Amino acid sequence: MRFAIIAFALVALLVTACAPDSSWVVRVEQAHRVADAAAARGDFDGARATLRALSEEGLPRSVAASDRQRIEQDLIFRRAVLALRAGDAALAQALASEGLELGAGDDPFSVNLWVVRGRAREKLGETEQAAEDYHRALLANEALLTRALNEPDDPEGGDSK
Repeated sequence: MRFAIIAFALVALLVTACAPDSSWVVRVEQAHRVADAAAARGDFDGARATLRALSEEGLPRSVAASDRQRIEQDLIFRRAVLALRAGDAALAQALASEGLELGAGDDPFSVNLWVVRGRAREKLGETEQAAEDYHRALLANEALLTRALNEPDDPEGGDSK
């Protein structure tokens, strides 16, 4: 269920922000449904393969560079979660690190990757590194909250106080 929500949010981002061709958006939706179904059956390798194929297919040229990074990080995050669910913490850690190498910042995509890498490191007995990843995720979440709270209520940019 959680992955379905993430998939629909990703598709909404694609449709509104990226404006890629509609056939690609349909392929993304289908790939997420296939991956979700495979994971529900316990076929984590199949689910990861579906998402990896989607990544390897590449994104349409109409997708902005910043959106490309977010989409790729989200796909990598999903694959890392699936690796953890399959009991492969080393693969989950490697995937999360790969996603963070694309660019880490104070954004939800990086937060997800730090958390899944922290979980993987915890399972691997790397407790200090796990704590560092969790701490980085907390700092990024704090920065996101601070930005959100400091945004003006007025869409025109005025302060409503």
